[in-house]
Amino acid sequence: SLDLELLLAESVQRSGDPQRAERLYREVLEQITTLDLAANNLAALLAGDGSDKQRLAEARTIALRFEKSDQPFFVDTLGWIHYLGGEQESAERLLAKAVAGAPEQALFHYHLGARCSRNWAGRRRPGSICNAPAHWPRSTDDSTAMMKRWCCLPGCLLMRRRERLAAMAEARCTGT
Repeated sequence: SLDLELLLAESVQRSGDPQRAERLYREVLEQITTLDLAANNLAALLAGDGSDKQRLAEARTIALRFEKSDQPFFVDTLGWIHYLGGEQESAERLLAKAVAGAPEQALFHYHLGARCSRNWAGRRRPGSICNAPAHWPRSTDDSTAMMKRWCCLPGCLLMRRRERLAAMAEARCTGT
């Protein structure tokens, strides 16, 4: 059944076999192209760290369906893909929407914080959520406290790849 195939793909992804998970998500989407969860997870896998521009472009194409979504996880995926692709204004708008929709999700705060950190060099824009001090710290000590708070929220649902990104960000902020 399709439900079992999707569960298998998610399990394979969590177990650390992204190539097999990608193949399984593609197979699910061949059967039902409108299945947003499979599209979201495939887009996140393809985007990776943004270094493979061809895969990032495919991820963007897949995730564009979430532009008007009310599902914070899907909106965050698209926002992060925009961020990785250098589309900062779109990224900011989508990532802020994801944080507003699920403020308990540490990963969403991390993504918005990464986007907002690009404003540190005095590049403030009127109306930008990133101009608000509450959204991004102004010193390394503030960064450390913020990352600990964001990354230690109970019930975080982070995928392995994204967990590593958050851990790397915390390590950079804390110097560990």
